[in-house]
Amino acid sequence: MSDVEQSVTRRGIETFYTLYFVALIPITLLIDLQSFYPPAVVPQYLKDVNTFYLSTSGDPLVSRTLGGPAQMAWFDPFSYLEAGFRLPIFFLAIYGLVQSYTSVYILTLIYSVHTATTIMPCLVTFLAIPTAIPDAPTGSLTLTANQKQFLVTNYAPFLLITVGMAADSAFKLWSIVRESDYMGSF
Repeated sequence: MSDVEQSVTRRGIETFYTLYFVALIPITLLIDLQSFYPPAVVPQYLKDVNTFYLSTSGDPLVSRTLGGPAQMAWFDPFSYLEAGFRLPIFFLAIYGLVQSYTSVYILTLIYSVHTATTIMPCLVTFLAIPTAIPDAPTGSLTLTANQKQFLVTNYAPFLLITVGMAADSAFKLWSIVRESDYMGSF
């Protein structure tokens, strides 16, 4: 691949990352972090979005953020990390990508590895929850086959994006370090 083709490809990847982070800001602020706000501050239509999502998906993790099943308490720290770690990274990453700072790859590597390792247990949990059967005891935590499929197809793309971003960021950083080694400045 020529330098021009690599530059165009790189710019396309960085544009995708920028749009990804831009899209995550309203999703995080308006949907994911709803449980952090006083209920009187959250508009009814946003509450309705969560209610619809939960009734459709049966997502035990999102329901946990709204006081759901205690066995999903392991998910609580992920919500705090979303607010205090990932949300600030979205803004910093957007700025670094728009400014074409090579140092942004440190941030995208940290973000993507962290996020991939938080999405993986979510997917494993969905797959491990028993599939609902007609005579399941009332109150038992189950998901229908359709709910499992819905949850996996909603969470898996984020896993794939973050794993790809981690690999891309690591290779980009490796090439930057390798280039500096050849220049004798490392």
